[in-house]
Amino acid sequence: MTTLNDIINDVNTELHGMTANLEQVTFLTADIDTNDLVLNVDDASQLSRGLLEIGDELMWVVHVNQQANTVTIAPFGRGYRSTTAAAHTVNTMITDNPRFPRQTIVQRVQQALSEIYPEIFVVRSDETNTVNPVQLNYPVPADCDIVLSISWATVGPSLVWEPVRRYNLNTNADPTVFATGRSVSIGDVMFPGRAIRVTYVSRPGQLVNNTDTLDDIGLDDNFRDILMYGACYRLVASLETSRLQMTRIEQTDRAQYVNSGAATAGSKYYLGLFQERVQNERARLLQVNQSFAHLSR
Repeated sequence: MTTLNDIINDVNTELHGMTANLEQVTFLTADIDTNDLVLNVDDASQLSRGLLEIGDELMWVVHVNQQANTVTIAPFGRGYRSTTAAAHTVNTMITDNPRFPRQTIVQRVQQALSEIYPEIFVVRSDETNTVNPVQLNYPVPADCDIVLSISWATVGPSLVWEPVRRYNLNTNADPTVFATGRSVSIGDVMFPGRAIRVTYVSRPGQLVNNTDTLDDIGLDDNFRDILMYGACYRLVASLETSRLQMTRIEQTDRAQYVNSGAATAGSKYYLGLFQERVQNERARLLQVNQSFAHLSR
């Protein structure tokens, strides 16, 4: 199953292939703790003052000693840009001035996940309620946005679930009565004590940790490339701003070879791929998860 780390690697592979710009890297030659400000590295000549990345942590370098192969981090430099200061082990890769920091990629993946809803949705099922003959309203989970169908378990060995034809979803239910603030009102006659199944649409969850999988948030591997394209079109658009920063000789020289608007064009290319894949997956979801007609009470 695809993890967040897999998607981060997909984005890095895609974008570094596009820019043909590989950062300089080296590695730790000794473990470091969360508070260490001096790093022992294999080749300090590969690093410079400014930003470096180890794992998911960004650091700010104030001094590089190429003779001693050490790097000094600023007192404020651990866990830079709201990353988390962490311990790192020997042989962990160090990236000098990463063009696409992992933290930024994660944020863009999370933005893509937020953007695909409601075109892309997750279908879930809740069976926590049982039929009460004197009860018309039943609580549903807080993430229930649209009810696709409701059914109840019939009596006997047939294992048949009888569809409910009359129901209504209330997304503003009294929270003092329904803790989730959502409920369904059912008008059909059902057998007391039987389980009620509510099949509903909800928003996909979020990927937070490197080991989080698409399955954890209700998606499958079909959505791997969608999230990659969604992150890419945001990240590529940011490259256009580098043309506005001509404080370095390298940037000034490159400006004559890289046409103005190239990054914007690249961003639009990835945006097109993203939107096309979203629509394809939406069509598949709608075909597999059809909503049945019902009467509101």
